[in-house]
Amino acid sequence: MTNLTQLVHLDLSSNMFTVPIPSFNMSKNLIEIDLSDNSLNGNIPSSLFALPSLERIDLSNNQFSGVVEFPNVSSSVLNSVYLSGNNLQGTIPSSLFALPSLERIDLSNNQFSRFVEFPNVSSSVLNSIDLSSNKLQGTIPSSLFALPSLEEIDLANNQFTGVDEFPNVSSSVLNSIDLSSNKLQGTVPSSLFTLPSLEEIGLANNQFTGVDELPNVSSSVLKYLSLTSCKLGVFPYPIKNLALYDLDLSNNQISGEIPNWIWKVGLNLNLSHNELVGMLEPYYLQHLSSLDLSFNQLHGAIPILPPNAKLVDLSSNNFTSSIPSDIGNNVTARYVFLSNNGLTGVIPESICKACCLEILDLSNNTLRGKIPTCIFAMNLARVKLRRNNLSGPIPDAFPDNC
Repeated sequence: MTNLTQLVHLDLSSNMFTVPIPSFNMSKNLIEIDLSDNSLNGNIPSSLFALPSLERIDLSNNQFSGVVEFPNVSSSVLNSVYLSGNNLQGTIPSSLFALPSLERIDLSNNQFSRFVEFPNVSSSVLNSIDLSSNKLQGTIPSSLFALPSLEEIDLANNQFTGVDEFPNVSSSVLNSIDLSSNKLQGTVPSSLFTLPSLEEIGLANNQFTGVDELPNVSSSVLKYLSLTSCKLGVFPYPIKNLALYDLDLSNNQISGEIPNWIWKVGLNLNLSHNELVGMLEPYYLQHLSSLDLSFNQLHGAIPILPPNAKLVDLSSNNFTSSIPSDIGNNVTARYVFLSNNGLTGVIPESICKACCLEILDLSNNTLRGKIPTCIFAMNLARVKLRRNNLSGPIPDAFPDNC
């Protein structure tokens, strides 16, 4: 390969190479190196990152180990670095963030354990950082969120215990933040919700105890918020004025009644695996695409199913009413789960009018009477009616896809 002095693109990805990268003089004309999806091992030579024309390097999904060194090359044109899925360790070098043309970094699925102080990166063009699934710990430095061109950052699956106040950067273009599956504690800082371009926040699987009181959020563009498995204990009322599309508060030990402000969520709402007992009226479900209230202690009559939802899961509650006789008239759901309740009465014939239904689970209730024969003419992939008090004949033919 030492004779390939005019080589511009080198792609040896998805092979079975099992050796360290050999020491040789690579072409100074190389623009792209892709050695991903092999079993290459040993240290990554720092000379690779110093190639004067190199714009993109992908060494992901190998077995590289040790510490990565990035030369301080002010003239570098390197814009994309992918080193995910290796065994790289130690400190993420600050020199990486100082590369003047770097736009994308993916160091996920390694063994990095710490940051060092960030250099002055006011001129940085970085727009995407993925450091997920490492062993990073301590406090997340606020300077990371102040990078002027940063649009998305993924720090999930690490061991961070704290996060600095987010800088008040009115010009921030940060669109997506994932801090899920860390050890973050205390309350979610209100400054997070003031970032003007932020649409998606992942905070699941942490140890938050609530959300700070929010400032005026009328200009917020936040649409997706996940706080699942954070042991909140109560509904985070400060978020009630956010115009969210997706909200996930599942598995938070929240008790009591569901407040009616929650129904403002635009598309997908997940309140499953809590200790909820009721729903404050009025509730308005018509706009929801997905509703999951499973594994709570909701009782009484089952609510009217959202007519536009593709998934409705009310299973594993204490509903004791009959199934509404018109349940299938205005439902477009593909997946309906009403199992593990105390539903009584018969299965309404109108269920057969649910034209899009693929999975129907009414198991573990106290339903009685005959199974409507029209159910077996539907295009169902799965129907579960076990552990009820149903009687009558069972048809000898089922749909081919059932």
